[in-house]
Amino acid sequence: MSLSQAEYANSIEQLAGASAGRSARDGHTVSLPVGADGTATLNFTAEPGVTLGGLLSLPRARIEIVIAGAQPDEADAFLRRFEIAFQRGGG
Repeated sequence: MSLSQAEYANSIEQLAGASAGRSARDGHTVSLPVGADGTATLNFTAEPGVTLGGLLSLPRARIEIVIAGAQPDEADAFLRRFEIAFQRGGG
């Protein structure tokens, strides 16, 4: 993904609330409930940024999501909420 750790933390906060956002801001792995018995574990790893055309510099990160113990429909619903929380403007 093209985002900084601060942007990641802000999006996690939108997804799950202030305490999860603080954990993400501090660089910790974040665990979130999924459905009745499931958990989503999210891990942020910064990667080298990229420069496009010598003018535009973009941060990059690998976001790993591991969902355990959730029913398929619950996991799908969580991923939809994740995508909405991390959606950026564009055309």
